[in-house]
Amino acid sequence: MWWRALAASVGALAVLAVAGLYAASEWELRRTRMVYFDPALKLPRSTNDAEAKRQAILIGCWEGCHGKTGEGLRLTLPGGQRLTAPNLSSVLPHYSDGELERLLRYGVRKDGSTALMMPADTFYPMGEAQIGAIADFLRRQPATEGPKHERSLSLVTRWQVLQGEFPLSADEVDPKAPRWGELPQRNAFERGRALASTVCAECHGRDFKGDPWDGGPALTVIAAYDYPQFERLLRTGRPAGADRDLGDMGEVARAAFVHFKEEEIADLYVFLRERAGLPYDLAQVHGADDGLQPPTIAPSSRSLE
Repeated sequence: MWWRALAASVGALAVLAVAGLYAASEWELRRTRMVYFDPALKLPRSTNDAEAKRQAILIGCWEGCHGKTGEGLRLTLPGGQRLTAPNLSSVLPHYSDGELERLLRYGVRKDGSTALMMPADTFYPMGEAQIGAIADFLRRQPATEGPKHERSLSLVTRWQVLQGEFPLSADEVDPKAPRWGELPQRNAFERGRALASTVCAECHGRDFKGDPWDGGPALTVIAAYDYPQFERLLRTGRPAGADRDLGDMGEVARAAFVHFKEEEIADLYVFLRERAGLPYDLAQVHGADDGLQPPTIAPSSRSLE
């Protein structure tokens, strides 16, 4: 009957549409990004493995996105979608120093395709010495077994990929942005700026005004904290005036931020206060008095972005 023919035609069109969506999104995910890397690059090596490990924890590749010891981690996204953060011991040996720097700073894999869910835009500002020390530490760790590679994306996500609404690592990087980790860090503000750009920006956006994808709020709120409140937040994940856990912030605080040094928390506080146009008292902020600033400081004309 005619309605059966119509249903068959509609079904065939739906199959073609799904196949087209899958093919187009796969092309976008697999296409080569023309990002240059230096094949002769030799990254600096770690001179302090304990410090290199601490840095790896702070940026999330150790005891974080790649599992407890870099063995890989299966991630479940909304809708039952699944991605696997790769096993570092099986991936890193196949990358040259130049390819690895390109991966971290530009989100481009060895084959030229984009990484997924890797915050390359927050690794981009890192200094070469920091990248080299972390990479050297990770490369020398024993091989471990981890979950098998998996990438299962819904049709909605694949549509978002084509519309530019699903963040692809290679497309999130601004190659014109400053590399704060390579610039002078002569005082608390400059040190805090470099640290925030690689640790806080992943969840709160490169401009620290919030990240709609990760759900991290603008950091202007915590810039208004006094120093004890700010330190408590980073150490415990608990906000000022409340004895409650902030979910993802609490998890990150317990896994990574507990490894902050006291002076790093002070540097972050100084940076966020000055960036928000708020004065601060160095007598209250432990470790932030580096001799380059007066006891109480109002907003300056320094570069805040």
